[in-house]
Amino acid sequence: MMDDGALRQAVLAAMNSGDAKFDVITVGTYEAPLWGKKGWLAPLNNLPPEYDSDDLLTPVRKALSWQQTLYALPFYGESSMTYYRKDLFAAKGLTMPDDPDWTDIKNFAAKLTDPQHSIYGLCLRGQPGWGDNVALLTTMANAYGAQWFDDRWQPTLNSPEWHEVLTDYLAMVKQDGPPDTASNSFGQILRLTAQGKCAMWIDSTVAAGLLINPQISLVADKLAFAPAPGALRRSGAQRD
Repeated sequence: MMDDGALRQAVLAAMNSGDAKFDVITVGTYEAPLWGKKGWLAPLNNLPPEYDSDDLLTPVRKALSWQQTLYALPFYGESSMTYYRKDLFAAKGLTMPDDPDWTDIKNFAAKLTDPQHSIYGLCLRGQPGWGDNVALLTTMANAYGAQWFDDRWQPTLNSPEWHEVLTDYLAMVKQDGPPDTASNSFGQILRLTAQGKCAMWIDSTVAAGLLINPQISLVADKLAFAPAPGALRRSGAQRD
């Protein structure tokens, strides 16, 4: 088994070098169109009739295509959302809004952190990597009105918006998150949440099915769900 970062590096190295040791690989919506354009992936033009590619969700199909040709097939689709402990919210007299933003999340995290009972107010990915903390930071950037590049493809990492994103992110993971944040990604935080140690977790929707399973999760009946934190500014991409 390889973690996400190691898998991505191994596959990228093989594809870039022309090494044909892989017949089937795992790629995402970032790699599929770029690698399809480069000719690194075979177009999926001759699928069996039982596989109705027109049945794919339109955004998923577009994301896995280059010039309307599919280069990858999804085994699931996901978005992000907020998981939270409704029992801890009730105990503190807190109410999760129907449409939370990052200011709400920061305030809740500070009130819910309880070191004496090993409760972390907010659990976020901290392990460096595109499929790790950068996935989260990109969605945060959209909400704060930041972007990786401007309209002329110049990097904007020195912008005030990015400074605010990174300042808030670091403050939240240091003050209200679990220790060893730099080692935590999806799997580690899933385990912490299932153990009842995370008051809130913002991550992939795919975790929901695991966390509501009482055979896996100690808090299966204590979790509630809300949308991922939305835009603080109208330039943010989410729910504009």
